[in-house]
Amino acid sequence: MRTIDDTHPFAIAAHVAWPRDAEKRKAFFSLISAAKQTHLETAVADERYSDINPAQKEWIIAFFEGKLDRKAVYATISSGVGLDALYADARRGVQDAYFAGASALFLISMIVNHVEDERLRKGPSLVKAQKALAKKELLALTTLKNAWQSFSSIAPLAAACVAISDHKISTFLQNLLTPPANLPVATGHYAYFLTTFVPHSRKSSWLRAEDLWVPRGTVISDWSWLMSVPRLPDDILQDLD
Repeated sequence: MRTIDDTHPFAIAAHVAWPRDAEKRKAFFSLISAAKQTHLETAVADERYSDINPAQKEWIIAFFEGKLDRKAVYATISSGVGLDALYADARRGVQDAYFAGASALFLISMIVNHVEDERLRKGPSLVKAQKALAKKELLALTTLKNAWQSFSSIAPLAAACVAISDHKISTFLQNLLTPPANLPVATGHYAYFLTTFVPHSRKSSWLRAEDLWVPRGTVISDWSWLMSVPRLPDDILQDLD
């Protein structure tokens, strides 16, 4: 596994938004540094975020939500990446990461709760999980497939954050920016299923542990004694083949 260096307070959010692009992550950190020069006034209590004040955290959230006041920061940043392009990319990245995490949760629920369900002929599969999620959320299947293709390396992390956020994307973003203490345990729990379960139609698991980005302290282990996986609604399990 690849451990996210959490010495920067928004490292997890940056890796979730750009798991494949170190340059975009660097540009994001440069943008935050630029924000510090205009927004840093009062330190927050959490020592890990001692140089980040509440106003700046609101600024970062606005960045991801596409509500950034361009007049408050530089039009471009040190890496030369345009501000507009960067935050549009961040919004898209966070949304697709959420879709990848939600797909992973549906797949894990099929493994844990529905593996012998006759409606899932030949057992759970990623496509069936994505079809069920598309049906529940009224999304295009191609949207979910594209999200998984680009964000599978952070799927267990995103799944943990989706679950902790009660499937609300606004809370998902908040938990990326201020990661809860149980995020490493939850990430390891979901990574266990995605890296060890071998479906009927494949010769290997969906993900390889060495490809994953995870928070510091993550251990791949079955934490079923500690964490439950909710069952999927019956109505979305129909006609998935």
